Amino acid sequence: MSTNETIIKSYNIFADSRNSIYKDECDIDLNIEPIIAQSGEYIKITLNYFSMDNNLYNLNFRNSTFNLKGSYANVLFEEPLQITNENYYNLHEIASNFAVQVGKMLQTKTNKIIRVKEIKNTILRKWTPFNVNGGLDSTPGRAVCDGNQLLDITLDAIEETPGTNADGDPITITTVVNHGLSGIEISFYEDSELYLILGGLKPDSVLNDSGMKIDITLTEIRIRGYFPMKRSSSNHTFLRTNLECNNFSDQKLNASTALDDKYFVKSNILGLFNNNPSNSEYIEYTNTSDIFSIRLSQSTLSNFKIWLTDHKNRRLIKNIPPNLEGTSAGLQALNGTFESNQQNTRGNLHFTVALNIKIIKLK
Repeated sequence: MSTNETIIKSYNIFADSRNSIYKDECDIDLNIEPIIAQSGEYIKITLNYFSMDNNLYNLNFRNSTFNLKGSYANVLFEEPLQITNENYYNLHEIASNFAVQVGKMLQTKTNKIIRVKEIKNTILRKWTPFNVNGGLDSTPGRAVCDGNQLLDITLDAIEETPGTNADGDPITITTVVNHGLSGIEISFYEDSELYLILGGLKPDSVLNDSGMKIDITLTEIRIRGYFPMKRSSSNHTFLRTNLECNNFSDQKLNASTALDDKYFVKSNILGLFNNNPSNSEYIEYTNTSDIFSIRLSQSTLSNFKIWLTDHKNRRLIKNIPPNLEGTSAGLQALNGTFESNQQNTRGNLHFTVALNIKIIKLK
């Protein structure tokens, strides 16, 4: 605070969003005792404390969807697909799940057994090919490290026939066959950030190109990323307010789409917090230097709202079917939607804040 300023009054507000209908937001109602700044004074709000359960997923509805297209027997196909939403142990698990989702769709189109022949992005103690339908990739016990972090998976088609070994015991004989596929392309939707996870190319409506590097032979389909993978596309949860204040941010932090990203605009961000499920069960912030504070444009503070979003000002969960989406987490049905869409009403998506409000006089 400037030496030309004096604190006239100071108030503390403690709020728990569990008292709200939607627990990812909170209404602060001061109408009984509004805070009023006189001429030559202004109101400053500082976030002193924030805490919420860290019950979000790194892979969620915002960064798990992609588009797969190709051709089999001269029949074109194009399908939207989705990686399983959850927190992943390492990059290999993400690559494995992605390979399975692609492989299952190709298996449906070809009616052939599709196998994950190889995954190279992680250094493993041992690698065993597995079928995408009912196969098992027990990576966590075998992953040494994330290697060069570049997605590199190879799928092939096989036939399995019964046979016997030299001792006469029954075995399954695996034969690699021509998969019959061509023109395979993987692209990412404009509102999906899976390209950041897989190290692919950002979608471009003008170029309309494949987001991954794909090489096809008669028996194999190799899919590679151009850049290192990561386990999350956004490391922060944002706390926002409807109060007009003196903060600015670039347009992408205010909306998922922006006409011109180079300009900074008035921002509704009150605070942003790192969330990494591998570190803690809680997302927590304690004020040390008034980093998260706003100076209000108004002289009277009677009520305002605060709520949670991701980095593009999108609510963490939408409760209105069929547009269930967001970064929140929970039990998923077979079709990929939540078994319950009530994480922010009857579940554990909530937060606690401590705000300090000061009336400051200019000398």
